[in-house]
Amino acid sequence: MISNRWFVIDKLNSVRVFVERALSVYDDYNRIVNGEYEFSYDSETDIVDLEGNDPDALEPEDVLFGEYERANDMLLNYQEIVVRAALNELNSTVEYELKLVASFTLSKQTGKPLSKSWQKDRDGAVKVIENSYALKLLNLPGYAEVEKVRNIINAYKHDDGYSRKDYEMIYDDGENFAEIQKRYKLDVDDVLRCIDSAKDFVQALPGVNLQLGEDVSKRLHIYPKSKKKD
Repeated sequence: MISNRWFVIDKLNSVRVFVERALSVYDDYNRIVNGEYEFSYDSETDIVDLEGNDPDALEPEDVLFGEYERANDMLLNYQEIVVRAALNELNSTVEYELKLVASFTLSKQTGKPLSKSWQKDRDGAVKVIENSYALKLLNLPGYAEVEKVRNIINAYKHDDGYSRKDYEMIYDDGENFAEIQKRYKLDVDDVLRCIDSAKDFVQALPGVNLQLGEDVSKRLHIYPKSKKKD
């Protein structure tokens, strides 16, 4: 039989593939930023469309710089979208695994079907796992990075990446100081490290590994035709 934990690891590997493939694209935006794109000035329309300026007032260098800025901004936004999508998938995958482990454990303890033992939130699932197996998840490998991803996702969900708890010092002259809310930076290398840490974390989770498809079969309810579902 194939373990469902294998399925989670494979899904996390797919997140890595998604990031690497998405960022392997090399198109005109990249060529503009790298100075490899050849612009044509045969048409004044290209210059007018840049910012609606009079073509006679713009030099070719102005056009090049404007296109460079636009292409560079486009690539930075693209990278941020890729990273946020990857982190969101990583976070939801780990969260589902926590809920699945906790709910399956509770189902075995109580004899109730999985659907009746399902943990609806992450914190509740963590509490069930820690109480059932007498451990703290923070002691498992990869926990710190998994929690970091969770904080990043929540920060971008609620406040464009600004942390509600962490602040950074921006000024201190010995008498006065100033702090500003920390804004999480999205870095591709950090994402790849977090994916590896997430794999370490889910592999270290306690409990019986469900077999592939068992998380679905355990939700099945069979009723005689004479009995109506409540």
